[in-house]
Amino acid sequence: MHPQKQWPKWLAAVAVVYVALATWLHRSYVSPLPPGRFARVLARPFVVNGQAAEARSTLGDFNFLERISTDADGPDVKGAQRSRLQLYEDGKLLGPGHCSFADIRDNGHGRFLHYPGLVIFSSSDGSNPNSNGRAYFVVIPD
Repeated sequence: MHPQKQWPKWLAAVAVVYVALATWLHRSYVSPLPPGRFARVLARPFVVNGQAAEARSTLGDFNFLERISTDADGPDVKGAQRSRLQLYEDGKLLGPGHCSFADIRDNGHGRFLHYPGLVIFSSSDGSNPNSNGRAYFVVIPD
């Protein structure tokens, strides 16, 4: 008969600490994504023109948002569709949305516009979103 293998005591202690830490992290975890039906991080690099930054969908990651985008004729044309998309900068809701490109480029401060496969936006403080270290998310609210 072979003697039964004994686990080292330190391994049991590690297991107890791991379970306790995993339980605590599971209860205290806060997702970096804002709440909503759909949320995606806008991927750098952005094409910057004045204060306007352009994020294009290259892999279809938010092309399906075409169904909720602002019509190419503009949001002020009678019967035109207005996007419900929300834009967040590190968890802070930006806006207003549905702005013109010129307004975003010249005035910034979180203004944005959403067309099919394209989000044009500005940072909250006029800084370059490629280098300011902040994350930008598009969200479809619930």
